Amino acid sequence: MLSISFATVMLLAGCNSNRADLNNTNTHSSNQSSQKLTNLLSPATAKVPEDTQAANDNQLYSQFYQDGGQWHWKLTSKQAGTIDDSQVKSLKSTNQKYVFRLAMVGRNNKKYHLNFNWINGGHLAYTIRSSYHNVDASFVLADASQSTDWQTGAPQAFKGLGQPIILIIQTTVIKICHISNVS
Repeated sequence: MLSISFATVMLLAGCNSNRADLNNTNTHSSNQSSQKLTNLLSPATAKVPEDTQAANDNQLYSQFYQDGGQWHWKLTSKQAGTIDDSQVKSLKSTNQKYVFRLAMVGRNNKKYHLNFNWINGGHLAYTIRSSYHNVDASFVLADASQSTDWQTGAPQAFKGLGQPIILIIQTTVIKICHISNVS
């Protein structure tokens, strides 16, 4: 009888330790996921205007921010004000380089997905694609300013590089060409 009681205690102790390990694994996995999300979005916390050919009254603005340890995405425009302020629920890699799929919850608990892409893997510009609010736009971080007005000329991030540069702006890609020996 004593040996059965001892075996039962050992078995229960083993089950409890496995449960604790499972909780630790989930916490560790959650922390890793949270850190990946922070690494992805922390460079995109400025309020940035949509990269369009010209500024207009209906221009979109994008901003990622943290509140209470949770990441959010705020979509606004000059004309409509806040269009949506959604919470980022999870992050998944896609089969495309630099493209991530974010599971979101918007106003009225509307669940949707958003594709986030750092253009060319750099932290100078990103694209957002989502059927919710029909967003398919690029946002150039160097266009952000205190007043959130459209910036003209070379973005501040490119000024003072020590070499002449030419910016060739296409619809979603910025190419920077360094030119040497220019008189």
